[in-house]
Amino acid sequence: MSTFEEGFSATEKAADSVLQALGDVSRLARQLQRDARAGNIAAVRRGAARLEESLSLIRQQVGNATQAWPFAPEEELAYLQRQYAGELQKEAEKQGLQIFERDGRLIAHPSVLRVLPGDRAVRIASGRKSSRSSSIRPTKIVADLAKLQQSPPRFRPQPFLESLYGAYLELSQSDTADRLKLGGVGQVVRLDRIYGYSRVCPMPSENTASWTSPGTCIAWKTAVSRKFAQDLGYPSRRPRAPEIPGGPSLS
Repeated sequence: MSTFEEGFSATEKAADSVLQALGDVSRLARQLQRDARAGNIAAVRRGAARLEESLSLIRQQVGNATQAWPFAPEEELAYLQRQYAGELQKEAEKQGLQIFERDGRLIAHPSVLRVLPGDRAVRIASGRKSSRSSSIRPTKIVADLAKLQQSPPRFRPQPFLESLYGAYLELSQSDTADRLKLGGVGQVVRLDRIYGYSRVCPMPSENTASWTSPGTCIAWKTAVSRKFAQDLGYPSRRPRAPEIPGGPSLS
């Protein structure tokens, strides 16, 4: 079976052939018009014959174009359900973009894509924006995801990382900060503990040694819940992490 990219490419080429044939007909029709104005009977007869040949070619090209898409409706649905995600990942790999599949969703940081087989569409969420699109050609989807990945992030990593570091220090041994400053290794703390701590503790203020009022915990908790997996799970796609004042450098 063909892939969607092959099907779209074949249909595009067939449509191009129709347009080219229409251009030939237009050119012959203008020539016939000039010959008629000039009153050249022999040229009019030749032009009419050539125009008829071109019309036959157009009929053939139109027939090819209408049959170029290789998928029946039920085949489209099955392909979107079972094979489309794999094709997107292969196309992304060709273009140097990583797409991960998690729980039925495709993740290309900072975007999350969900395939909607019944609608022949996809939904792409990036940050707080979510859009539905019926344009599902794999090369176009990958290009759109790459463009979103190159867009400047609205989320500021500095406060987020400082907050993580503050929560980590609160949960680790008392001498962890000193050991890290000296180039040593700190205590291992599970990320789910840091996340759980963030749900009950307010986020640090700009002065990382102090904590703001409990009301600001809402903003901190929201930042963690939305960005925890994306900003920690795919470090190879993130910009260079900023340094934490008074803390270790991150990479």
